[in-house]
Amino acid sequence: MPPSAYGTKPWLSSYPPGVPADVDIPDVPLTGLLDAATANHPHSPALTYLGRRFTWADLDAEVNAFARGLTGAGVGHGDRVAVLLPNCPQNVFTFWAALRIGAAVVELNTLSPAPELQGQLADCGARIVVTLDRAYDRVAQVRDSGATEITDVVVASMTEYLPLLDRISLRLPLPGARRTRRGITARIPKAPGIHSFRSLLGDQSPPPQPPVDPQAPAVLQYTSGTTGAPRAAVLSHRNLVANAMQCRAWLPQLSEGSECVVAVLPLHHVYGLMLSLIYPTAMAAAVLLLPRFDLEELLDVIDDHRPGLLPAVPPIFRAIVDDPRSRLHDLSCLRLGLSGAMRLPVSVAERFERLAGCPVVEGYGMTETSPVTHVNPIPDVARTARADIPADVAASQEPANEQPPAERTPSIGLPVPSTEARIVSLNDPTVEMAVGLPGELAICGPQVFSGYWRDEEETRRVLHDGWLLTGDVARMEPDGLFYLVDRKKDLIISGGYNVHPAEVEAVLQEVPWVREVAVVGVPDRHRGETVKAFVVADDAALALAGIETPADAAGALIEIAEGRLAPYKVPRSVEFRAELPRAGIGKIARRVLRAEEIAAARPADRAAAVFGEPDLDMLAAGLPGRLGGTAPVADEEWDAEDPGTDPGLRSYSDSDTDQPQRSPAAMMEPEVDGVEGER
Repeated sequence: MPPSAYGTKPWLSSYPPGVPADVDIPDVPLTGLLDAATANHPHSPALTYLGRRFTWADLDAEVNAFARGLTGAGVGHGDRVAVLLPNCPQNVFTFWAALRIGAAVVELNTLSPAPELQGQLADCGARIVVTLDRAYDRVAQVRDSGATEITDVVVASMTEYLPLLDRISLRLPLPGARRTRRGITARIPKAPGIHSFRSLLGDQSPPPQPPVDPQAPAVLQYTSGTTGAPRAAVLSHRNLVANAMQCRAWLPQLSEGSECVVAVLPLHHVYGLMLSLIYPTAMAAAVLLLPRFDLEELLDVIDDHRPGLLPAVPPIFRAIVDDPRSRLHDLSCLRLGLSGAMRLPVSVAERFERLAGCPVVEGYGMTETSPVTHVNPIPDVARTARADIPADVAASQEPANEQPPAERTPSIGLPVPSTEARIVSLNDPTVEMAVGLPGELAICGPQVFSGYWRDEEETRRVLHDGWLLTGDVARMEPDGLFYLVDRKKDLIISGGYNVHPAEVEAVLQEVPWVREVAVVGVPDRHRGETVKAFVVADDAALALAGIETPADAAGALIEIAEGRLAPYKVPRSVEFRAELPRAGIGKIARRVLRAEEIAAARPADRAAAVFGEPDLDMLAAGLPGRLGGTAPVADEEWDAEDPGTDPGLRSYSDSDTDQPQRSPAAMMEPEVDGVEGER
C-alpha cells in the first residue's frame, strides 16, 4: 500500500473523551477472559436464564466439568466442536469448555436445514455435535448420511437448567405438565455415540488445560463471505480477545463487574457471540440470557433485572417502539442501545431514545473482523423523566413533552482503537481514494481474521498485505466518519449508470406507511437492469393516507422517488409483500429477491442481465462523479453475509393477470409465504 492519502488519521481527533487510539491486547487465550472474571468477581452474577442464576464461580465450575466430559468423549487439542443450540446455559458452557481444552468452536444456526448443516459439518470436520433434543433428528440425519466425520452427539434439554420448582412442576403426573413437557422436549434413542449433556458433567476433577497459542483458531464462524459462497472464517483467540478489548475501550464509562447485558441476539451469530458473551465476560458483566426474542419476555427481564446495555438489531428496536405495551414498562435502567446487522431507520432510533431516555448507536463490522470495526461516538442524550402513560394514550406511540433529539448522522462511525480503515479503488486495492470519494472499504487491525477454513484462494482474494477488502462501497469525510454507500456486489447497472440500492431504499423508507423496503436490479433486455422495489406496508398508515389499492400505493412511491432521484434510479415497478426474505440475524436478503426475478425473467432479459452486465470497475472508472454524487445513507450491514439458501417468497405483481387485485393491507396476510428470521 502507498502512504495514506489522508496523511494523519483524521478520526483520531474525533475520538470520544477517554477512548485511546490503541489498546493493549493481553497475550492470553480467550479463556483468559473467563479466568480473570472468575478470579476477580467469583460471587458476582455471571448468567441468568429463565430465573436460574449462576455466579462466575458457578459458571466456571460447570465449564470445567463439561470440559472434562468432552475430554472423556475423545475431544482433544485442535479438534472442532460443533454447537447447534439456542441461547441457553449449555451453549455458554460448551463454548468455554471446548476452548479450555484447546478445541475450536463451530457455532451453527439453529434454523439451518439438514442439507445446510451437512455441508458445514463436512467442511469443518467436527467429530462431535452438541445439540438440543428437539434438533436431534436433523443432526442424526446428517450423521447417518456418512458425508461427515460425526461420531458423537451430545443432547441437551431446555429443561435442564430451569429453576428447581419449574423442573419439579414439569415432572408432575398431570396432563398440563405432560403437554408442556412434550412441547419443549423430545425423546432421544439410546445408542452408542449418543450422550446426554448432564451425563458428561459427572467428573468434577479439573480438566486438562493444554497450552493454547493465542494465534490458534478459537471459532470457525460460517459466513457467505464477500462473494456469497458459504465458508468458515477462522477467528483466532487473539482476534476475539482483541475485539473484546476494543469494545471495552470504546465504552470507558462502563465499569467492570457492575454491568448487566441483555443477550437476546443469537450466540450462533458473531455479533451476538461478541456483544452478548465475549465482551460481557471481558467486563465481568452479568448476562441475561434469552432463548429467543419475545417482546413481553424482554420487557419483563428489563423490569426484573434492570440491565444497562441492550445490543440488538433494528427489528427489535422497532418492535419495542411500535408496541404500546412498551409504554407500560420502565426502561429507564437502559444506558445504551447498540444496533447492527442492518440500517437502523432514524425515526426508530429517535423514538427509542425518547422512550428509554438513552442513546442507541450504530456500528459496523463483519464476521471476518470478529466483528466490530466501526462504532459511532455515543451522543450526549439527556435522560428525561417519563410519567406513566395510560394504555389508551400509549397507542399513539409518542411520549409527550419531550424535546426532539439532536440531528443524527447516518454514518457507521469511527474505527475502533487499534484499527486502520481506508477507501481504495474498486478495481485496484493499492490505490487509495481521496477524502469524500467512494470506493471499497479496507480494514486492518488485530481483529481481522487469518483467512477462510481450507480456502486459500478466497483468502488471497480478500486479504491484501494485511488489509481486508470488505466488499462494501463506502466513503470517508474530512471529520473521519465513514459512510456506507452500498454493497459492491449489489450495485445495479441500468443503461450504463450505477444505482446503489441503499440510496433508493433510504428515500422510500421515509414514506410513513413503508415499514420495510428492498431494492434490486431486475433483468431488462434494453437496459440490462431496471430498478424494482419490494415493500412491506403498514396497513393502518395506508388507510390514514387514503391509499386503497396496490396500484395507487406503487404510483405514490414512484412519484416520490421521481422528485428525489435521478430518472435512472427511480423504481420502474413496486411489489408489495407481507414480509421480505432475511439472512443472518434479520438482514433483508436482496440476493434472494434478485434470484427470483432472474428465474422469472424472459430468456432475452435474463441473458441481458447476466451476460451483458458492464464491468463494475470499468464503469466506475469511466463515469467519474457518478459514484461521488451518492447521498449518504445509514449503515446497511454489520457483515458480508448473503443468504444463498433461503427459500423464495410467493409474489403477486401487477403483471399477474390471473390474480385478483389486492390492497397493500391484504398483501400482509399470511397467504404470502415468508422466510422465518433467526432468533
